[in-house]
Amino acid sequence: MTIPACRRTKTEVYSRVVGYLRPVSQWNKGKKAEWADRICFEAKTQHNTAQ
Repeated sequence: MTIPACRRTKTEVYSRVVGYLRPVSQWNKGKKAEWADRICFEAKTQHNTAQ
């Protein structure tokens, strides 16, 4: 399903850089390339039930 351009809403993505949030659109070319290379994953936690 494709949404027509007239119905889309532009959004801004923020990421934390050196302790504060910055819009990704304001990053330099190198930082944007690094962002594109990032991989999202879920960390599985293991709980220790032994006491």
